[in-house]
Amino acid sequence: MKAAKYVSAADVARSAAFDPDTPAPPRYDPGPPFGALDVRPGRVVLIGAPPGAGKTALVLQLAAGVLQQQADVRAVIGNVEMAPADLLAKVAARLAGLPVAAVSDKTLNAAQKHRLRQALSAHQGVLDRLAFLDAPYTLSHLAEALDGFGGTLAVVDYVQRFGTAKDMRESLDGLMTGLRSLATAGAAVVAVSS
Repeated sequence: MKAAKYVSAADVARSAAFDPDTPAPPRYDPGPPFGALDVRPGRVVLIGAPPGAGKTALVLQLAAGVLQQQADVRAVIGNVEMAPADLLAKVAARLAGLPVAAVSDKTLNAAQKHRLRQALSAHQGVLDRLAFLDAPYTLSHLAEALDGFGGTLAVVDYVQRFGTAKDMRESLDGLMTGLRSLATAGAAVVAVSS
């Protein structure tokens, strides 16, 4: 029989991770209304809701909030269902205080167009630190993108479609293990599930 792997509580108590003199990883403040969420390197935050509940809009707002509050954070968004322009429309609409549909459908009036351009210009630093993952939507590709972009915030939207395993349970088990590995390597991970 193969020996189980574990770490004892006593070993954890003696580790640098638990040492009260060792600083904790910085908590990423996503701003209101997300201040209660503990988003930081080493953590996985899982957000679940039924289809159409606004999970993508929520995690994009959360990521944009983190980028607005912390000038040293870079984020990679892995979204399997929307093109980068559609994702950016959601972020830009929030930054400009405009309806997402008007930005996505390009039905803005002259004043709204001006407001959108001003918001994009004012938040260029945020946009420079935000990237959207191209296919394939796998954890190894996300890890490579995080490394290449210098990202410390990863968004996986959504976990049921991320990966390639045939069996759904095997896929989700492997994906959650992989998300934990990304967090252990130093990323703050926000994952979306329906």
